[in-house]
Amino acid sequence: MKQTMHRAVAYIRATTGRKDQFVDIAAQRTAIQRIAAAEELDVVAEHVETAPCEGLGALRHRPRLLAALALARTAGCPILVARLDCLSGDAAVIARLMAGDVRFLVAEFGTEVEPFMARLHQELPERMQELIHDLTRAALVPRD
Repeated sequence: MKQTMHRAVAYIRATTGRKDQFVDIAAQRTAIQRIAAAEELDVVAEHVETAPCEGLGALRHRPRLLAALALARTAGCPILVARLDCLSGDAAVIARLMAGDVRFLVAEFGTEVEPFMARLHQELPERMQELIHDLTRAALVPRD
């Protein structure tokens, strides 16, 4: 006899101006459907956000994310996203959300990833960009 599926709430955030395969709503939906099928998750609702907001204060301007969080709390289930950067491009926002009372599952990682590793995955590219910026600026300084 097959086990009863666990539930999850899907969250998709469409962003503009990026050349990335997961920015597309259909691609995010496909990634979410794949992981849901592989992990036997029943997606009880899908929330699609099109707001271009970033930063800690931007959460209040993302009504679909707030609705997904409320439903996930009520249903006692996680929120499923295609990629971590589809949740947010800001590591501080990711850390704040993951420290909350709702669990997030990231399709690109699978369901076995620890929240610490997900945060680390988000913060490393951000730190690398900062280092590259600093090195480039230092290289452009005229030398005597």
